[in-house]
Amino acid sequence: MKKLIIILAFGICVMNCQDDESRSLRQKLEDQMAHYEQQGFSGSILVAHKGDLLLRDGYGFSNKQKQIANTRETIFDFGSLTKQFTGAAIVKAETLGLLTVEQKLSDFFPNVPEDKAHITLHQLLTHSAGFEDVLGDDYDLIGRNEFLDLALAAELKFAPGSGYSYSNVGYSLLGIVLEDVSGQTYESFLRAHLFNLAGLETTGYTLLKDNSFQDQIAVGYRKGDLDGKPTEKPWLADGPGWHLRANGGILTTVEDMYHWISALNGKKVLDERALTKYRTPYVKEDEGSGYYSYGWVVDSGTLGKVYWHDGGNGIFSAVACNFPETETIIIIASNDSTIDASDLVEELIDIIGAP
Repeated sequence: MKKLIIILAFGICVMNCQDDESRSLRQKLEDQMAHYEQQGFSGSILVAHKGDLLLRDGYGFSNKQKQIANTRETIFDFGSLTKQFTGAAIVKAETLGLLTVEQKLSDFFPNVPEDKAHITLHQLLTHSAGFEDVLGDDYDLIGRNEFLDLALAAELKFAPGSGYSYSNVGYSLLGIVLEDVSGQTYESFLRAHLFNLAGLETTGYTLLKDNSFQDQIAVGYRKGDLDGKPTEKPWLADGPGWHLRANGGILTTVEDMYHWISALNGKKVLDERALTKYRTPYVKEDEGSGYYSYGWVVDSGTLGKVYWHDGGNGIFSAVACNFPETETIIIIASNDSTIDASDLVEELIDIIGAP
């Protein structure tokens, strides 16, 4: 009986200590974010650590004119974090038997020029195909066939597979391949095979054009000056033009991104084999110590192995960091370029990782 009492007392002590640690950590993070807000940060943040949601709040205004505050449910343009959805969709399509990542562009499109005929989906996914970063403006109203012709006619920077060069063009090509093999639009495939499995209800392109979401969508500001909502920019009927589609511009919330990353970690979207393929560090980036996988950068740091990616268009910015070894997830989105979302990450990581 005494032994049981001692065990119970020890367990209560451990839980109390953990609660105290969480409260202390939460306060430090809140203090840091209050400082950032004073410096001009406008956006939303979610920080989870060892099962505790330490922060899930908004700062500044999603709409200054209407005095609507940012919250954890505010919808932002998450930029190039779109690539992790495209990467997951290609891997999912492979598990469904629709394609393999070793297939070449010439397997999907007729009359591919010789210099691009042997480019594989794997090379597109890892930015090792040799395509330029962009071939036009994000909001040019370019259709998929016109974009495909433009991309196939463009000059490559290097021989496919011989280097690394970040390319939005490559990810838009992946979106076209996905549509062709599935018979669905890019967004419809993501919703059916990724978003629904992960429980994402406010993520997409055309879904967020619905009037019911308009007060949730953040207005963008360039260092305080009005730039407007992403949904007010020139779009085609079924989403943004193909200079942006499948490589950027996805609209979502920090809450939905948390559900997405949690679903990946829990193998609810991709099984273990597919998840391993999706997250393998394949190609060394030009700068830093990271390696590119299929829409994520893989690196290591204070909190262990990290899968991360950032995105931005000069107005909106976002970053997501997933540290499975220490059960830490950090997601930040901003609607004002005064402070970029990526500028906050390192200090928050240092706070969490401090002894």
